[in-house]
Amino acid sequence: MAKMTLLFQVFAILSLIITGTALNAQDRIFTYTYQSGVLDSRQREIEIWNTFRTGKKEFSNRLDTRAEFETGLGSNVQTSFYINYTSISSQKETNGVRFLESESEFSFSNEWKYKISDPVANPIGFALYGEYAIGTSEHEIETKFILDKKLKNLTLAFNLTGEIEYEKEIEDNIPEWKVTKKSDATFSAGYELSPHFHLTFESECRNRFTDKLKSSVLFAGPGFSYFTDKFWANFTVMPQIKAFKGATQNGLDLENYDKFELRLIFSYAL
Repeated sequence: MAKMTLLFQVFAILSLIITGTALNAQDRIFTYTYQSGVLDSRQREIEIWNTFRTGKKEFSNRLDTRAEFETGLGSNVQTSFYINYTSISSQKETNGVRFLESESEFSFSNEWKYKISDPVANPIGFALYGEYAIGTSEHEIETKFILDKKLKNLTLAFNLTGEIEYEKEIEDNIPEWKVTKKSDATFSAGYELSPHFHLTFESECRNRFTDKLKSSVLFAGPGFSYFTDKFWANFTVMPQIKAFKGATQNGLDLENYDKFELRLIFSYAL
């Protein structure tokens, strides 16, 4: 699994080198929170996402890698295409015997973002976002309302996200689709220490529903953003802070969520 993930990223980086002349990289400074800015019609980017999750009630490590091609379409619209790879190692038990099980999955997703107002020129930045994902065992539909504001050296951003996830499961030897609804609220702040470096803080309240609210947890943590004309990199550490519903251990929900998350995104302009 690790070799496949490494090869996946090496292939994406090599494609940058082969194709690469740069314009200006988008100055996104957060990893979990989207901002209202979009690329113009001359701009293209390749982004590589890596999210590592660990610390569930039973041993579990998960690595999500996404290779994204992002392009501006003009008229305040941009779209992106992703190839996603997920690798999970987790502890299982059969007949009293514990063992590690590894699984992986590829999927494809496509996002669209429409910028309605600007965080500098207007009182507040506002954008609409939609994404669909298709995998071998899961399908997802996601929408976002994106708000942000630039105040001198301070950048503030808020996202309200709704998601429907369809997952194939076997119940009583009959395959069926399990539907999970998610609603997340993300708030982040970034402070510009220099023209190329920000310190950031992100927080996200995540909620899962089946017939009713199943779990609600808060993640929050620090990070940083570094960018130049051709390249940017954002990194965030997001530990689980509090479970408002569904706590399983020490006030945290370690059944449905991990205890720690780390995310690194880096991008090159084409």
